Amino acid sequence: MTTEFDFENKTVLLNSGYEMPVLGLGTWTQDDETAEKSVYEALKDGYRLIDTAQYYGNETIMDIAKDHGKTPAQVILRWHLQAGYVTIPGSQNPDHILENYSIFDFELTDEEMQRMAELHTGQRYENW
Repeated sequence: MTTEFDFENKTVLLNSGYEMPVLGLGTWTQDDETAEKSVYEALKDGYRLIDTAQYYGNETIMDIAKDHGKTPAQVILRWHLQAGYVTIPGSQNPDHILENYSIFDFELTDEEMQRMAELHTGQRYENW
């Protein structure tokens, strides 16, 4: 099978039918502070694929998440809701489905909302 990259949109179509960015940021050797700065800069620059893993020991890159005792995904979902966006995350994993719904017991401060809004680059991942 030949995989074709869509260089205009910087994506590749996976066998599952989903598109994935062709370039991402790896965080394997980075400590928490370095990873946080790298991910922040990468998101500002347009990256939408960030490689982290619990095994790397640097998944605490979002201070905001640590402040609320939530995962980065939960903080992002909460940000969307507080910003007035309906959010429909997909998952087949029962734990993630519950995690996604467990975002109504905390609130982001105005400062946290602003910090996250500043990450917006004006680029869309979807092209439909």
